[in-house]
This record gives sequence, C-alpha cells and structure tokens, in this order.
Amino acid sequence: MERGEYYYSVNRLQDAVLEYKQVINSYSNDMSILDSHTIEMLANAHHNLSVIYFRRGHESKDAIEKSLYMEKAEVEAKKAYDLYPKDTYKKTWDNIKKELEG
Repeated sequence: MERGEYYYSVNRLQDAVLEYKQVINSYSNDMSILDSHTIEMLANAHHNLSVIYFRRGHESKDAIEKSLYMEKAEVEAKKAYDLYPKDTYKKTWDNIKKELEG
C-alpha cells in the first residue's frame, strides 16, 4: 500500500495502479473474514484507484477514454464507500457522479 502511495506522489500513476490492485487482489472478497483494519486499508486502495482514474479521465483529450476512466473511477469510489463509509470517500464518489452527469 505504501509503495502505491509513493508512486502516486512521484506521478508514476501506472505503477500506483498496479500496486493498489495487487493489495486488493491479495485479500479475500469475503469481508466477513477480514478484520476492520484490513477492510479500511482495502477501502483506501479502492479510493486511491478512483482518484487516479478520475485524474486520468480529467486529463484525457479523447472522449471515449475519458468516459472509460470516469466509469472506472465511479466503480472504485463506490467500492471504497461501501467497504468503509467515510465522508472523504462519499465526496469523491459524489464528485465523480457529477462529472459523469455533466
């Protein structure tokens, strides 16, 4: 997780995406067997992915690519909020939905 945050901070977004996905894929999809710390970490990984996809969508000049990134961002933001309902995650999700509607 920390490596993904480092990659994001130095603008190595693809490496950050790979790190966050690796974190997510290394845990079970069955939330009932995970402790609260792990669930919070997974929510954070999904949130960070949503932020990266949102940023990429915003930066894209291609309408189709922009739409695809925004859709991915919404999916990840929703997962983050569903896992760990936090105001920050909800704001991110709301901002992405506004962008998709606008």
